[in-house]
Amino acid sequence: MWKGSPAVSRWVRALRRRTRAGQGGFTLIEVIVALSLVSIAAAGSVPLLITGLRSAVTSRLNTQAKNLAQQRFESMRDLEFHVDRQNGPFVDLLDIYYTNLTTTATTRTRANEIEVGKWISSGASAPNPSGPFYQVSVAQLPGNPSFSQTIDTQFLTVSGQPIAASTFTGYDSQTEGHDQPPSSMVGVTVVTTWTDHGVSHSYTSYTRIADGRGLTSALSSQADGEFLRVSSTGSAGNALTVDVASAEANGSLSTGSIASADVKAVEADDATGQDYLVGGYVANTATGTNPGAGPFQASGFAAGTDGDCGWVGAGLSQATNVSAAISNSLPQVPSNVDTNSPPNNQATSQLMTTGGNGPCGIFGFSNQSTSYDPNLMLTTTNPLVQIANDGGVSVAAGASAWVNATSAVTAPHSVTSGANASANNTVRLFPNASFTGGAGLVEFQLNQASLSCSATSNAGSVTNAASGSWSVTVKYWKASNTTGGGSMVTLGTYTWNSATGSGSADPLASFNPSTVVVYQNGSTVLHLSDYIASWNTARSIVENPGSGLHQLSGIVSVTTTPVRAGDIISAVGLQLGNLSCAADDER
Repeated sequence: MWKGSPAVSRWVRALRRRTRAGQGGFTLIEVIVALSLVSIAAAGSVPLLITGLRSAVTSRLNTQAKNLAQQRFESMRDLEFHVDRQNGPFVDLLDIYYTNLTTTATTRTRANEIEVGKWISSGASAPNPSGPFYQVSVAQLPGNPSFSQTIDTQFLTVSGQPIAASTFTGYDSQTEGHDQPPSSMVGVTVVTTWTDHGVSHSYTSYTRIADGRGLTSALSSQADGEFLRVSSTGSAGNALTVDVASAEANGSLSTGSIASADVKAVEADDATGQDYLVGGYVANTATGTNPGAGPFQASGFAAGTDGDCGWVGAGLSQATNVSAAISNSLPQVPSNVDTNSPPNNQATSQLMTTGGNGPCGIFGFSNQSTSYDPNLMLTTTNPLVQIANDGGVSVAAGASAWVNATSAVTAPHSVTSGANASANNTVRLFPNASFTGGAGLVEFQLNQASLSCSATSNAGSVTNAASGSWSVTVKYWKASNTTGGGSMVTLGTYTWNSATGSGSADPLASFNPSTVVVYQNGSTVLHLSDYIASWNTARSIVENPGSGLHQLSGIVSVTTTPVRAGDIISAVGLQLGNLSCAADDER
């Protein structure tokens, strides 16, 4: 029997008597007490109920975010990994999620989705990936406007490591000839974000997407030859760069084939926004622009009024074999490239001599200076750098390039490319020295320079090779008496060959310009070192291990002393002979 306080016991006995007597129901007090007890119990369970509801909402939003991320991955996998631009207006994965290397945000609308894309080279914080990547941001997902996403895509090596941006400089999925991806696998990080009761939440997902087409034929090859590059700064501190006689050849094969040739006689760039071009021709199998074999001739230009010859000027130019073709699905530049090593037919740019001669030559460069350091005894009559016009009509200087490939059906099969540069005329440095009579204070003649690359595949094994050689004659002005007289002296003809390593020591490194007197008249004495700050020659082929690009850059490189008094950036840089090539056979 239940035992409790006497008062409660009496209440319970009275309730039982009423019940036995047929008096059912509860009094008002009893109901109030019961409701009070129920209210107390319910009040304790409300927080638990609210917490449970919030947990259910949070779980639902998390699940929804995961589903949206998975939908993004599936939509990306539904796209072709890469389709060459030359095949038509197809949209592939990289067109959307790795468009280019532009850091400025670009907005576009696709399938009712507003996307903002930009390239991020480095320095992004987690959860973004390390290394360079392209980011696409969507502020409101279609159908789910309370969710936003960022999609970060980066190129990966076969081992899953991010590829350095320096290995795919110039990549642009929207430009033919520049849309070849540096790898066939990307890592994708999707961050889905939403706000719940004023608190921001995010869910991060990661996957890798590879080109799923299997082992398809793929090759790429390129070559670039340039006779001369001159650089300096104008009097306003603006950068000046001039490229003389350049030729570029490109070829690739993946889902389609493309080949292109691009030659220029002279291209000048002023950082103020002025660009000048003479003798520029392009052939491209994708666009059908194909000028043919040539020769094509163009007259030159004189840019600016600083100096008597302008800050840059050029004469007659000529281009030959500016053509490109696809033969049996293989790229060829030029279209008539032959199998000789090196080929006899190459895409070529040349400067031509013409009748007569003058102080400006067939090429001249000054750095927008109306006066020079008086201690150097330089005039504005002649340019700082000049290629003389020796009269007659002949080739003064030029550069060429080619690309070729053999069919993968035969074994072994190969891809080859290469470039050349040479001159019959000399490059004169400081022909405006008042005491040389128009001769250069230093003169360089690039007799020959070549670089070639090949990739040969046999039984699944690829052998890569690069070879090069050059020959340069160097002369300088030397004082012959103490009354201002002098004459040109040949320093030497120097050669180098990658096959034999001949002339491995740099001949210019052992020659001290401070020991050479170029002018003496009484107590006034000038040395070659008053004009030449440094010079050297290229002694090896430099290879970029990431891109496979082989380079002979600056077969002769010269940096002068400043030519404007008190202006250290007025020095002139000269690179005679810049060659590069790459061959890649993955078929």
